[in-house]
Amino acid sequence: MASGNNFESHNHNGRNVNGQVNGGYVIQGDQHNHVHNNANEQPGLLGDLTASMASATHISNASLGPIWAKCDTDQAKLTSFSDDIEGRSLGDGAQAKMAAYGFCKINRGEFLKFVPPAPFFDRFFRNTTTYISVFHADENGKLTKNGGTSRVEANKSVIVTRDNTVRRTEMGYRWMDESGVDHSI
Repeated sequence: MASGNNFESHNHNGRNVNGQVNGGYVIQGDQHNHVHNNANEQPGLLGDLTASMASATHISNASLGPIWAKCDTDQAKLTSFSDDIEGRSLGDGAQAKMAAYGFCKINRGEFLKFVPPAPFFDRFFRNTTTYISVFHADENGKLTKNGGTSRVEANKSVIVTRDNTVRRTEMGYRWMDESGVDHSI
C-alpha cells in the first residue's frame, strides 16, 4: 500500500485529479501513476539526476474528440478494466468508473505522459513492457475501445489518429508516427 497524503480532488489544467500523492507522483485509482507537472519531481539531487531517465509513455490525441486512456504494466488487470468499461454510455456513470480504474481524459490536440508502476530498477533500465487501453465515445455516446489492449515497449509513445487508430510515434516526436506521417492538428 502506498503511503502519502490523500486528497479528495484538485485541478490539473481544467481536469479534476483524485487519488493519493506519494513521493511526488500522483497515484490515481489503482496504482496508476500519471506524471503531473512539478508535483512529480523527486526533490534534491537524486530527482535531478533521475528525472529524465524514468521510462515514460506519452499518449497523444489527434482524433476528432476526447479519448480516455490508461497505461499499466499488468495486462490482465488492464484488460479486465477495459472489458468492464467497453460499451457503457457516457451518461451512465462511465466517467466515474473510468476515473476509479485510473483512466485519464485526453482532449483533442493534447497529450499526457504516463509513468506506469514498475519495479524501481526496471523503470530506469527501461526493461518494462507497458500496455495501453484507449477509448473514445461513438456517435451514440457509447465507449468504444480503440483496438485491443496494445503492448508498448519501455519508453515508447503512441498517438491516437483522426480515425481512432493507435500508432506508435517516432522517437522524439509526439505527433509523427513511425511511418513518418504527421498527425498534428
